[in-house]
Amino acid sequence: MTQQSPIGIFDSGVGGLSIAKTIQNIMPGEQLIYIADHQFSPYGNKATDILKQRTSLIVEYFIKRGCKAIVVACNTATVHTISYLRTLTDIPIIGVEPALKPASQMSNTGLVGLLATQQTINSDSLLRLKARFEDKVQVELVPCPLFVDLVEQGQLNTEYTRQAVKSYIKPLIEKGIDHLVLGCTHYAFLIPSISQCINELTSKPVTIIEPSMPVCLELKRQLETRGILNKGIYVSSCEDVNDQSKLEFFSTKVESADLPAGIKFNGLFSLLWGTPIDVNTIELAH
Repeated sequence: MTQQSPIGIFDSGVGGLSIAKTIQNIMPGEQLIYIADHQFSPYGNKATDILKQRTSLIVEYFIKRGCKAIVVACNTATVHTISYLRTLTDIPIIGVEPALKPASQMSNTGLVGLLATQQTINSDSLLRLKARFEDKVQVELVPCPLFVDLVEQGQLNTEYTRQAVKSYIKPLIEKGIDHLVLGCTHYAFLIPSISQCINELTSKPVTIIEPSMPVCLELKRQLETRGILNKGIYVSSCEDVNDQSKLEFFSTKVESADLPAGIKFNGLFSLLWGTPIDVNTIELAH
């Protein structure tokens, strides 16, 4: 592994693009390979052993590509597979977890809201994480079953999306939260709709915290510790952003029938990334 080696990032879908984008912004010299495992999505309804088998294939691919670090940009995959994946390689593997620590440290009301998938809320790891901060704050857990599908369909600010956001947010605002933690990488793309809803429901400040920055900073720390952080600046123009030698995007499925008419993966990825990008299909196999 060298400073020029790429970083592998994966999620069950497009949610992890929120983390990939933050990595690109903070460490623009790094080359990134992103895999959306749409063929196997959602991860939340899969048994742990099956998830381990699937995610190990992705890790094997990243190893073959010479990646110097791997980011598990999915809460479910982090909870169920990251310990196992770390036994497969010496490459640093960074996971994602809800940012309850900074929320508990900054909260003035002592009441924090957490939006997450039902699978994450039911996980033992979240219960342990929540217990660590119960002496400082009360954490209100809210499952948001619609959010992932809305993002995967590119419905970021439709009326239906706004109504869904309101149904999840309103009870938390009425209870008096002052921090809202997003416990799924997909949810970062709904921040504009979430912020709009909060502003309509209350005049009191509510800080939204999503996990991409803590993940990025931990990745940077581990690369610096190993002396393999690429400090070069590759990105110098809009054209360079789309250079597939620096940023590669893959899906394990060609396209989804669930996407609205006219929106295919290229369009969905470009919408979320903010610039036009090409998405290639990848087949994972032993």
